[in-house]
Amino acid sequence: MTGTLTKQSGVSGDLIPLAPVDEAMAEEEGEEVEPPKNGKFIFPGPKGDGLDVYDGDWAERELAEGEEPPPEPEDGTELRTYVRHGKGKNTVDGKWTYEGDWVQDKMEGKGAFTYKSGASYDGDWVANKYHGQGTYTWPDGTKYVGTWVDNAMHGQGTYTDKDGREWVGEFYNNDGPGLKLTI
Repeated sequence: MTGTLTKQSGVSGDLIPLAPVDEAMAEEEGEEVEPPKNGKFIFPGPKGDGLDVYDGDWAERELAEGEEPPPEPEDGTELRTYVRHGKGKNTVDGKWTYEGDWVQDKMEGKGAFTYKSGASYDGDWVANKYHGQGTYTWPDGTKYVGTWVDNAMHGQGTYTDKDGREWVGEFYNNDGPGLKLTI
């Protein structure tokens, strides 16, 4: 999710062109005025209802290797694209909430993701995927605590069913052959 920051409107749409902030003041002092690095963005939903909310840190988007920058607006305003970067909370239309670390608009580092169903994941993230150590809890209380690789239970872990029975062992791509039931 990217946004365009404007002086009057905050955030709107997918891109937010950065309007010069108090241009006269910047010229008088002879320095460029930088926008704040955190705050709340409200992105309009499909019906313009503004139900996608991000509150946290952001940074200017870094271009990928070989990527061309977007064309400058015809009116000569400087265009900057900002992305979620640092600590922040994103809530999408009551469907899900993520609170944690962001790196260039990707969930990366430590964070907690909660689905509308009540299921949740709390742990390590790499490029928007469960990856590393984490805990996934299903709405009925079933839980997996252990290693994740590319969104799959993969490695040492403990699976606890809704009745409290625990299986411990190695998981392979969301499967647990040979797990041992602990009593």
